Amino acid sequence: IEPHDVGCMRFAAAPAAPRWFVNVAGAGLDADVIASLSPRVPSRFAYLAHALRRLGRYRAPTFRVEGTNAATVDRRLLLAFVAIGQYCGHAMRVAPTARFDDGLFDVVTIDQIGLVRAVPKLAKLYVGTLLGDPVVTHRTTAAVHIEAEPPAPVEADGQLVGTTPVEFDVVPAAV
Repeated sequence: IEPHDVGCMRFAAAPAAPRWFVNVAGAGLDADVIASLSPRVPSRFAYLAHALRRLGRYRAPTFRVEGTNAATVDRRLLLAFVAIGQYCGHAMRVAPTARFDDGLFDVVTIDQIGLVRAVPKLAKLYVGTLLGDPVVTHRTTAAVHIEAEPPAPVEADGQLVGTTPVEFDVVPAAV
């Protein structure tokens, strides 16, 4: 059995009630897609089709993403992932360098882009080469603060858990 890090989230609206995750949390488009899906998504293709429909109508908020030892991102983003694991959303490899036992989050942000520019990037997302794309920023950190204007929905391990602002801390080897 190998140790596994766990993510702890605290929302400004309920700081005394932490939420926990073991894989990937996200703010923005991914949480918006989850919010609009039925609880049971039959396949990765249904999820992908729904994500493309949402992307065509999604209004990207202005995010501020601050890590403890990483440059601050302050611009309109489609989404921000905070990852312990590499995969989410039916085999999307959103954080290909993430390790579940390194005591760090991989924070991946994707700049606001429209549907036409997003479609060719989907293949990169599924094969794990998205980090090299110019609209993507990647960093590692043990803690991160995310806020958005207007507030953005937040999901963790595929479940809606709140809205920004939110603080993330990694708990190394918690499981």
